[in-house]
Amino acid sequence: MPYMRFEILDQAEPGIDYNQRSFYDIGDCISVNDDFFDHWYPRLFMVKSYFHRLGEPKSGLSRYGVTLIPPESLPVFFSIVNDDPASRKSEGLTELLRMIYDASRSGKWLIHYGI
Repeated sequence: MPYMRFEILDQAEPGIDYNQRSFYDIGDCISVNDDFFDHWYPRLFMVKSYFHRLGEPKSGLSRYGVTLIPPESLPVFFSIVNDDPASRKSEGLTELLRMIYDASRSGKWLIHYGI
């Protein structure tokens, strides 16, 4: 079963291609079943983000790559995850909600690693 991974990032740095990061460089990640991506997909366009590096502004999450989610987009992403009925049953989603909240409260970024 494929998983998405999420990590808090203090600040996204210009010029870095985060898609080239080795999984050995990744810090404290949480894993979430990729099946949830399909549930969120219709609303993910509301999440302003960057694919792979800051020079690639997009909306949503890159299913097969890396997505940088800036602090200003975290409340929208939190709402999408929180509105998923599975968020009350899934330990991974509960951890993700906590991570989004913590990053938002401290003005940090979230990095998403697709499958």
